[in-house]
Amino acid sequence: MTREYHHEEWPNGVRLAVRTKPGFAGAALGLWLVNGVRHQTPGEDGHAHLLEHFLLEGPEPGQGRLRAYERLGGRVNAQTGRELTALHGTVPAARAPELARILAEAVPPRPLGREALDRARATVDREREAWATNPATRLEERALGAALGDDPLARPLLGEADALARATPASLARYWSSVARGGRVLVAAAGNVDPAELAEALAPLRDLPAGGPPEVTPPRWHGPVRAAPSRADGFGQLLWLLPAPGAASPWRPTARLANHILGEGMDSRLDRKLRHEAQLAYRFRAHQETYSDQGLWWLEVDTDPEWRDACRRVVEEAVRELAAEGPTDAELEDAVAHWRAVAALQRDDLLVEMEALALGGLHGAGDLAEADLESVTPEGVRELVADAWGRRVAPPAELPASARHSIH
Repeated sequence: MTREYHHEEWPNGVRLAVRTKPGFAGAALGLWLVNGVRHQTPGEDGHAHLLEHFLLEGPEPGQGRLRAYERLGGRVNAQTGRELTALHGTVPAARAPELARILAEAVPPRPLGREALDRARATVDREREAWATNPATRLEERALGAALGDDPLARPLLGEADALARATPASLARYWSSVARGGRVLVAAAGNVDPAELAEALAPLRDLPAGGPPEVTPPRWHGPVRAAPSRADGFGQLLWLLPAPGAASPWRPTARLANHILGEGMDSRLDRKLRHEAQLAYRFRAHQETYSDQGLWWLEVDTDPEWRDACRRVVEEAVRELAAEGPTDAELEDAVAHWRAVAALQRDDLLVEMEALALGGLHGAGDLAEADLESVTPEGVRELVADAWGRRVAPPAELPASARHSIH
């Protein structure tokens, strides 16, 4: 099967990245904006996520945008993170230009009324309520605050309630106009598509003014620190936050394999120690988030509140061992083999291919080459884990028994 990459940049800064895959029945397409909580000023808190709702659904109900998505026969959604907003979908390949046109027409700013803003704000308020009652979310926000302080990268994704209440149609319109700049837009597509047809369908983006995102300052990491106890700790959930390499760092391949060896793999060290040897945890997760100049490395464990302290000691011992001795040659070989297989399978996943094109174009965090993974050494893994563990945000030490059942 032949694959073709197509990249173009228009005079106003809009970029188009396409991976043409003949023979595929579908296509994945995403319109990506450099728009996240990191780019908000203090007075714009919550605006990034509010804007996502208007971009996906339109400023007013009954405009037919959701019906248009439905008629395309695929799946269309949106998401806003710390640095990026994405409108994305998978549709039959022949319908990809239609989706491109709908998404392109969503970006230029439109007039906003008070009723439209109130509807969107009510939706976000319900999201925030669900978010706030989740102990894991509360632990995550506490860890981010401990690690990054008041850096914008640590702001809540949905915004604070008082800031959302202060949002007005005028403030959101100003924010929308600042985001709708050519240098903040990248459209990525993967599938049996024609780049020329997509470019024609994206014509509304050619009229966007030029301009890129605001400059951001690399965050300052405040660890090592052990978080202060809170009521959220009573559930038996444990969370560690470690620094990880940013998108352009040469250490990114090492971080990926280190995470797999420590806790992501089916035969990882934490899997063996927590689940098979000590039988202390019923769920744990090791994962990394990559941003333009900083990464976040999360270790999360769910256990019975009575086992919390024993579980904490097992995890911390396992990480210290990896930081002191590094992985075995066999562990590293298995991790490389796993990710080589994952890369092969992802070639059939159009959404993954599309996202890799977008992240690679926006801040260099696309697919890692096989050669990058094979160049990782046991000593490199040891060094990276030791450095990250030395700057960790760790959960509180032993809790009093009264705190273990404080939330019902």
